[in-house]
Amino acid sequence: MRSCREGILACLTAVGVVLSAIAAAPAHAAACCVSASVFGIGRLLPWEPAAFGLLTTYANSTGRYDGDGIYRAFPAGYREAEWRTDIWGMARLSEKWQAFGRVPWVVGFRSAEGAGDHTGQGLGDVQLGARWDALLPGEIHRVPAIAFTATVTTPTSTRAEQAKDLLAADATGRGAWVLGMAAAVEKAWMPWFARAEGGVTVPLAFERADTQESQRYGMGLQAGLSGGVELRPDKLVLALQLMADREAATLLENVPQPNTTAVGGTASLALSWKFAFSWTLMGNIATDAPGVWLGARNRPERWAGSLGLRFGL
Repeated sequence: MRSCREGILACLTAVGVVLSAIAAAPAHAAACCVSASVFGIGRLLPWEPAAFGLLTTYANSTGRYDGDGIYRAFPAGYREAEWRTDIWGMARLSEKWQAFGRVPWVVGFRSAEGAGDHTGQGLGDVQLGARWDALLPGEIHRVPAIAFTATVTTPTSTRAEQAKDLLAADATGRGAWVLGMAAAVEKAWMPWFARAEGGVTVPLAFERADTQESQRYGMGLQAGLSGGVELRPDKLVLALQLMADREAATLLENVPQPNTTAVGGTASLALSWKFAFSWTLMGNIATDAPGVWLGARNRPERWAGSLGLRFGL
């Protein structure tokens, strides 16, 4: 627990340092465009009424950090991987309000000695959300942009205990309602940008399919830092993102379960190429390995690669 607290404290301290630094940076009119489509769904450009996209990710797990924070490599002959494809869209409601949603399709791969290769697929957890730009980029000179998001994740996936496959290859998500709130502060001084963000997720209880007991995942906290540089004006952006998260213990019939608190960290390197006025190609590589510095526990160690295409109206 001490390493967990120290890791989270270090992350929050870093967030504070970045906030102080970017608040003093000079404003630039192009701040709105540099990071709009580097990580995930991003946000709409000022002239866009809507945008749509496709993001596909392949992730391979090498092992897992257990409840005591000890890394356990998968035994010889066992393999676990996932291929996830998200279709997403976002629309402008007003100058400062945007609505968005994503629909994931998940394909799971499992292989174990003596059990053979197993593949399963299905709908993941659909997410809907809204974004409010309290301060748009460049709206106030020398003041960073501030945005808030609210999300609702729906239980449209197949949970592990609902899986029919022997190795649960057809488990496609957590299958629970989750409410989320997040805030981000961002500043650009061309050709650079930096962003600090934090969020909280509150899962709701559900009834397990196997035991009919009430279960609820623990409340989650997330913090992140990201920054990047525009390699070619209005065309090519390279960025790095560091994320940390902590999830409280899982509750079973309102009783906290031992060794279920989870801590993790992720590093992502992304490249965004706007090859036409309305089209952007995005790619990134990511790893959960940095979680070890935060005292990772109950988290897999994964390596992933993503490729996405964005179309702005």
